[in-house]
Amino acid sequence: PFGIYGKDTEYAYGHLGYANIFGWADPQRDIAVSLMNTGKAVLGPHLVPLVKLLGKIAEACEPVVDMQSDVPAYRRGRARGTR
Repeated sequence: PFGIYGKDTEYAYGHLGYANIFGWADPQRDIAVSLMNTGKAVLGPHLVPLVKLLGKIAEACEPVVDMQSDVPAYRRGRARGTR
C-alpha cells in the first residue's frame, strides 16, 4: 500500500501543515521527519518532486522494527541485556 508518507508506511503518523509542510514519525523505520517548505504555493509544479521525495525517504529508510513483535531488527540475535 502507498500512503501519504510513501510506500508501505501504514504505521507512520504525523501532521500536514499549511502549504506543504510535513512532520511525521514512522516507528517501523525508527525515523522522525520534518519537511519545511515555506513560501511554496499549495498547488504548483513542486508537487511531483515533493511526492517523489516522500517516497524516496520511505524507500531509503527500510523497516527496522517488526511491528508484530516490536523487536528492532538491529537488536535481533544479540544476547539479552547487551548493547
